Amino acid sequence: MVIRLSRCQSARKSYVVYSGAIMNIFLRLSAPLFWLLVPSTLLGDNIQTGRDWIEAKSERAVTWLDFGTLHLPSGELFIGDPSWGDDYHMRGARSVPVDQLRVWVHVENPLIPRENQVHAVWLAAADTPPAKIVGKIDFGMDSAYFAFGDVTTGHDLVAIKGMNHPDFYDSFDFFLPHIQQYGFVGQWLNVPQSGRPTFAVDTKRDGGLTAVWTEDSDKAFAGILIDVTGRVSDRLFLDTLIE
Repeated sequence: MVIRLSRCQSARKSYVVYSGAIMNIFLRLSAPLFWLLVPSTLLGDNIQTGRDWIEAKSERAVTWLDFGTLHLPSGELFIGDPSWGDDYHMRGARSVPVDQLRVWVHVENPLIPRENQVHAVWLAAADTPPAKIVGKIDFGMDSAYFAFGDVTTGHDLVAIKGMNHPDFYDSFDFFLPHIQQYGFVGQWLNVPQSGRPTFAVDTKRDGGLTAVWTEDSDKAFAGILIDVTGRVSDRLFLDTLIE
């Protein structure tokens, strides 16, 4: 399943609003029937895109949320936890050989806030299946989320600490009310003063993750994979499965 969210929609709400006991009953009763109709991609057949590959390797037939396009005017991307309030999220920032990426988030139960879980993020370039790792960023999380964006936006986050903003002291204060929203999955946020966008992703856990830059079988840039929960059967992170 794919749900597409416009930039405006995802900025106003970090999750798809779920309401109504009837829908809740339908989702729970239909779950066993859903698993009788296992997609061919989950069996490793008909893998055409990076999303197909992630779905098959993760052994999870869950929902893809389409959050639109991330533009990279600087040609560099940061990924990390901005909660330290300094430049921690900028360490390891890397160049990207394209000027935009499509933001896809692989989510279980996106309509049920207490049960939703982000499993992976795929920043698609050509959106062909990943075949080779050509770079990576290792990063830690201390507030059960991470963010990414153009490097210029990353510098804007660092600058919050010195702007004497009336509502928040640093980047941690800026993100805090958004990551605490009930049902938060992923959300575009505009950084104060510059207005440049960054994207924040809920993980429901602290620790370390890896973002891998990948090429497809034709050696074209495929996209960037950030696996959050690993494969169902053995919890191996998906980047370790790229041959």
